[in-house]
Amino acid sequence: MTTSDGTRLPINAMAEREQYAPETKQLKGKMSSWELLCSVLAFAAPVTSVTSLIPFVIQGGGTGAPALILAATVLMLMFSIGFVAMSGYVYRPGAFYAYVTHACGVNIGQGTAFVAIFAYFALGFCTIALIGPVLSSFLSDVFGITGIPWYIGSVLAFASSGVLSYLRIDLSAKVLTITMFVEIALVLAFNLIVPITQGVTNISLAPLSPTHLFDGDFTVAFLFSIIIFIGFESTAVYRDEVHNAKKTIPFVTYAAVLFIGIFYAFSAWMTIAAYGTEEVMSAASKDASSLFLNAMATYMGKTSVDITRGVLILSAIACLLSLHNALARYIYSLSRNGAIHRKFSQVHPKHMSPHVASLTCTVGWAIATTIFIKADPSVLYAQVGGVGTYAMLILMSLTSGAVLYFFIKRRAFSFKTTVCPLLALIGIAGFTLMTTVNFHLLTNGEPGSGIWLQLLILGMFAYGYLSALFNNRKGHIASDVAL
Repeated sequence: MTTSDGTRLPINAMAEREQYAPETKQLKGKMSSWELLCSVLAFAAPVTSVTSLIPFVIQGGGTGAPALILAATVLMLMFSIGFVAMSGYVYRPGAFYAYVTHACGVNIGQGTAFVAIFAYFALGFCTIALIGPVLSSFLSDVFGITGIPWYIGSVLAFASSGVLSYLRIDLSAKVLTITMFVEIALVLAFNLIVPITQGVTNISLAPLSPTHLFDGDFTVAFLFSIIIFIGFESTAVYRDEVHNAKKTIPFVTYAAVLFIGIFYAFSAWMTIAAYGTEEVMSAASKDASSLFLNAMATYMGKTSVDITRGVLILSAIACLLSLHNALARYIYSLSRNGAIHRKFSQVHPKHMSPHVASLTCTVGWAIATTIFIKADPSVLYAQVGGVGTYAMLILMSLTSGAVLYFFIKRRAFSFKTTVCPLLALIGIAGFTLMTTVNFHLLTNGEPGSGIWLQLLILGMFAYGYLSALFNNRKGHIASDVAL
């Protein structure tokens, strides 16, 4: 018997497959490879990324921004190769924490699970904090509708994602597929118009050269380059809801990483080309947040900018829906194995969705919005998004280490099982350490600020670890938790 990467399963691993066979009541769906890919790409939010993330890669990395994104692509591929190699041994949904649990045990795995839940919840809430002001500004500038508080748009956003997440995953997948088509078409139109207007031979190849990797602030630029990829690992969360998971999940994982890397590197290259390699840094320094939209206005007209701003709202809502679906399935998986109350693992009899877990996410974001209703949404977006991103970097580091440890224990030494996970661990963990020291860059704060947010992540891990330790002693957690 072999795994998805062609590695032969040992006898004890085949026994584990039987032990971890799915329960009778489980999530069901018929997502195709294309629908799963779109669900993952929705997390990466193409229009949101080219308007809100890539400009900061350019601001920090200068001319070398596209090369930095390609370098991040190589690092994410190293991570993906090990991730996919281990997927043949992990038979239940649950991305990061399922892998850590399988390699390192229930206690560390559950600590990782609570960090993952915190990360997805934080990233969802920062997206909610983004949608509200963007919608209010769009309605005011384009339609002259003023005076709409930011939280109105935010409530509409998480209510919409709540309804779709409650229903069958197939419906969410179709909505995300349509949204992705619109987003990709819009960004691709800009990417093609720039060389058509300037002439292909006039486009400089310098931004693709590795010699420009360190032209600017490498730490900041590479940080935003990695952030672009967050979410591709969520393929494993939908294991029970895709057609032929054994083949679909590895294929979509690789496809997502390659598409994100190549498409966004090309977008960064064309954004630089739109301004010129000399002028782009000046424009990015003045107003990085408007870098892409100003270039679009020049090459495609003001109407295209208004359309893009509208699609940006849809892009953020699609990202929220993708986060909502992933978070609900993390909660479901934890509950299913006794780590939290069993009610959270209830599956809707008609929609076959984790409806209780989904409602929990909606209520959680409603409570958070109510608590921070008088806060500055731009500050919320920066701080909550920063700590969520930092938590994701920690999760990727833990997972890289877990994959490497898993295969070393089994003496499975190969390029896929040890070399790639080792390179991923060195790269991601090393960069996570750099981010720990420069945490203020993520939260847009002063040096030394935000330590309490870092301690909050540590507290989430400690809570998960200690609760697993306590529940294990009382026999409340299944031995196959999260696998």
